[in-house]
Amino acid sequence: ELALGNQFKKVEPNEVSSSIVQRRSIRALNKIEKGSLIKRDDLIPLRPCPSDAYPLSKIQDLKGKKALRAIPAGDYLKLTDFE
Repeated sequence: ELALGNQFKKVEPNEVSSSIVQRRSIRALNKIEKGSLIKRDDLIPLRPCPSDAYPLSKIQDLKGKKALRAIPAGDYLKLTDFE
């Protein structure tokens, strides 16, 4: 039974660098103007996920938030980009 592991998942030290490439971040599908309100249609989940990127698991939190900077199409959204 010990060989089966446990129910908890965690990133092991040897997996840290590859987790950036494997995870998806939220990116701008189209250019997002500074001050505009975010809509789900503006966003697309893509790899990689840099450490300062808005994580895909929080995509619902972005709906209706105001962009604090202009975000070019394809750029990843940062945690500091929204009010």
